[in-house]
Amino acid sequence: MPTCRLLCLLLPALLAALELPTDAQLDPALTIAGRGELRALAGLPRLGIEARVEMADGQVRRLAGHQRLRWTNPGPGARSDLCLRLIPNGEPFKGASLAIANLSVDGQPASSRMESAGTALLVDLPRPLAPGAAVEVACAFTCTPSAQGHHGLCRSSTAGATFYYWHPEPAGMVDGRWITAIPQDYGDASATTSFHAQVQLDLPPGLAAVTGGSAVSAPLPDGGSRLTIAAPFTRNLCLVLDPGWQHQDRTVDGTTVRAWVGPDDAAPGTRMVEAAAGSLQRFAAAFGSYPWSELDVVVAPLGDGAGGMESTGLVVIDGSLVRMARYVPPGDGPDTFPAFMLESVTAHEVAHEWWYSLVGSDAVSEPWVDESLTNWTGSWYLEQRGTPTPYGLVLMEFMISGRPLGAMDRPLAAFRTQEEYGGIVYARGALAWQALRREVGDQAFLGLLAEWQRRHRHQVADGTALRTLIGERLGPAVAERFATRWIDGTGLTMAEVSKAAAGGPLRP
Repeated sequence: MPTCRLLCLLLPALLAALELPTDAQLDPALTIAGRGELRALAGLPRLGIEARVEMADGQVRRLAGHQRLRWTNPGPGARSDLCLRLIPNGEPFKGASLAIANLSVDGQPASSRMESAGTALLVDLPRPLAPGAAVEVACAFTCTPSAQGHHGLCRSSTAGATFYYWHPEPAGMVDGRWITAIPQDYGDASATTSFHAQVQLDLPPGLAAVTGGSAVSAPLPDGGSRLTIAAPFTRNLCLVLDPGWQHQDRTVDGTTVRAWVGPDDAAPGTRMVEAAAGSLQRFAAAFGSYPWSELDVVVAPLGDGAGGMESTGLVVIDGSLVRMARYVPPGDGPDTFPAFMLESVTAHEVAHEWWYSLVGSDAVSEPWVDESLTNWTGSWYLEQRGTPTPYGLVLMEFMISGRPLGAMDRPLAAFRTQEEYGGIVYARGALAWQALRREVGDQAFLGLLAEWQRRHRHQVADGTALRTLIGERLGPAVAERFATRWIDGTGLTMAEVSKAAAGGPLRP
């Protein structure tokens, strides 16, 4: 029998032998409280992956492997298909790709169809899957990065590589509909469900990795290393590959916060780890607990105007911000511009651990749901630690963008430019939440955000749910006024925007 035919016959059995993560394997990546959540959410998708990083000419060329997914239908209706996202196939990734082969469902060859410009794969199930029933989908995959990637994601160069969306991810769902929006040139690219993953990743000699989740390394006979990664409650498992870093650690309520930088960046590394630890502690106290035992912050080249990028348990900070902060004396506060930029971006990305990772949303169709709230939350951290003008600087960002006063509640594709998107969603969006806070006071406002997190923790929620919650907690008149003027932009004036950024006491 020809060798290739033999491999094709054996592959379904090999894929089925992939280990799905058990609670005991996931426990080290969680705090004690997080382990309790794990037991209570046994029905989340579970994903086992074996993969290897391949290099040529001193550069990472691809990441190849195979995966096995067990997916349980959350209901309420039966499902005839399952959606996997292949995000690097999108045009914004500038030539990167994610290819799959030998697709099977419950051990049998499966049919599928591609949608959303090659970024969504709909896998046909052999029979309707009832609510509460499970199905297993397996495949081989190859992720090939490009020289630029998208905002530096899924990119490779002689300086290292950053893999994001590198394996077929289970898509998120809202109201029984798969989230399959096509990635755009700016903004985030996907919305996945929260899932549990166990990954065995083989690295070649001389290459180190910082990952989401909790990783344990063991040597391989060829001088490389094998990482075993436990990643519970993850939305995206990010891998940053480099010859090596130095790191600094802090501990916050059972979570190790670790900043990874190059040998010349010890001082910015201290600023990064302290901003990450401080913001994590404050956000957990205000909005809901952080369930993971680690939070890593790593420097990597991003570009395309991106200062940072979130993923579950791992924050990526663009190297330009770290280089600027090299020359700021260690004792100087964030009122020094390079220090302010590094600390504000770090706090912003840590805030995404709540408004993206714990509470998922559709970042392509409704970017305002997580980004506006995240930008307010990062600014709030700086305000709480004594920075005098965080909202004034957000107002400046809004002014520089051209003062766009149009609707905030629209998909990425509906913004004409990246500047308009940034001005409306990030800048005016943050000021919208500050205006609401000024109107109702801290107790009611922070209670609203804590309830948003509690109600939708480890789920995917949309803008309609957020508007509804505002009405429930703050009353229909407040909700209508906020939606009409700040979200829809109807009748909003520059005087109102400026007032939101002003100092002074809040309503008690």
